[in-house]
Parts: sequence; structure tokens; C-alpha cells
Amino acid sequence: MDPELEAHLQALDGTEGQDWLTIGRTLASLEAHSRSAPSGKPWPDVVRERLEQAGHPISPGHLSKIRRAHAFMTEHGPQPLDLEKAPKISSIEVAERLFRLDEDAGTKALSDALARDPVAYVELKRRYDEVLASRPQMRSPRQLAWEARRSSSGSEKNADASKVGTGNLPEIKPVPVPPFPDDLRDSTMVHMQSLWQAGWQAAEHVYLDKLRDAQRLIEEHETELKFIREELESRAPK
Repeated sequence: MDPELEAHLQALDGTEGQDWLTIGRTLASLEAHSRSAPSGKPWPDVVRERLEQAGHPISPGHLSKIRRAHAFMTEHGPQPLDLEKAPKISSIEVAERLFRLDEDAGTKALSDALARDPVAYVELKRRYDEVLASRPQMRSPRQLAWEARRSSSGSEKNADASKVGTGNLPEIKPVPVPPFPDDLRDSTMVHMQSLWQAGWQAAEHVYLDKLRDAQRLIEEHETELKFIREELESRAPK
């Protein structure tokens, strides 16, 4: 392998390989060099194999989370990044979600998460919840459906006792759900089918190496389904 590429991978060999910031920086550097490794393998697979050899195994889903958080941090964070230690990845994630609702608030949250005295995750999450509550039109169909069920449950518990047994039920307003785009529907069906197939393979395989391969496929397809759901939510009418 090219000495420059090997130098990037060597950063994963020591204790720094347990640092998500180091992992994200390494993967970003490798993908900036080329789309795949000289062997033809995707760089995420190469990084995961290197981490496993170093005794720091990581799932495909978590590596995707690291890649996303690192990309958001480097694109929207203060430059140059001068970090004494890796920030909490959960803080970066909630800052990204806030950024989708309000770019200024999300940028401020990211800056606070990267500060030398970082703002706690609970405070960043509180900011996100406040902005989301002030913009109900930005809530996802799943969030709206959950709130409708919770409201319905509360109405039933507080119903007048005289109405018990009469068959009267509280009116539940339908939750508007945007149409499912064809491209996302087709992609969802493909990944759902592959997910079930991988699940059956995990149940049928006896040998540990085969079981690990099936588990890896499950994690990969679950990650893709998560991205599809987030893309669908971002396309919802605002």
C-alpha cells in the first residue's frame, strides 16, 4: 500500500484508535485520497478491519455515525479545529439535528460543543427540543404520530367516568403524512428484503465467522434504512 495511506492507517493502531475523532479524521483523509483502497475495498471496510486487528472493533453503523459527525463538525465548526480532546459524539449529533431546524442555532450549538469548556449534552438537547416545539411543522411524521397516540391516551385516562362503557371514544385526528417518494420506497424495499435475508442467514449459520458476516450485513442495512428515514423526514412539507 502507498506509504502515505499506510501512515493514515497507522494512527488507528495505538490507543488513539479508540478515539472517534481520530477514526473520523483517518477515514476522511483516506476517502479524500481515493474512493476505495488499492485492493478495491471501500475505505470504511479497511478502517474497520484495521481497528479489529488493533483490538478496537467497531460496527458499520457506529462508523457511519462517526463519519457523519466528523463531516458536520469539519464543515460547520470553527476553523482551524483546535481540540485538546474529542468532543462527545452525542453532542455533535444533536447540534446537527438542531442545524437542520435552525442553522444559526445549530452552528452555535456546535461551537459550544467544541469549546474548551464544552456545554453539556443535556443543555444542547434542551435547545433542540425548544426549537422543535416552536416549529411543529418541522416534526417528522413519526413524531406527530407518537404525540397523537400520547394525547389520545391522556384523553382516555381523563375521560368523565359517566362515559365509561358507553362506547364513546375520543376523537383522534388523522396525522398528515407526506407521500412516500418512489425512489425512497424502492430503496426501502430493497434494504428491508436484504435485512430479512441477513437475519435468516444469522439464524441458520452455525459457524461463528458466518454469523459475524450476517451480523455485519444486518448492521449495514439498518444504517441505510436509518438514512432513508432521515431523508424522508427532511423532504416532509415544511
